[in-house]
Amino acid sequence: GLVPMGLVLVEDPETGEAVWLDTDSPRVRKAFSDAARREEIERHEFFRRNKIDYISVDASRPYLDPLVRFFRLRQRRVRRH
Repeated sequence: GLVPMGLVLVEDPETGEAVWLDTDSPRVRKAFSDAARREEIERHEFFRRNKIDYISVDASRPYLDPLVRFFRLRQRRVRRH
């Protein structure tokens, strides 16, 4: 989620538009979290619909084991087909 750090200047990478974001506001943090969650759901649905393998990892935690499991399961599935 969005960490409360006061006012932060953020820039839209596509348009270059910059706006001040009040990260101390619970409403702003919730809106940011909701938007990120919707984006994750849409991405997952896109991958599923197009039969693209997908894994989500949290880079702030150890991720080697989840990646190894993912590729092992994928390898088994590919061998069956």
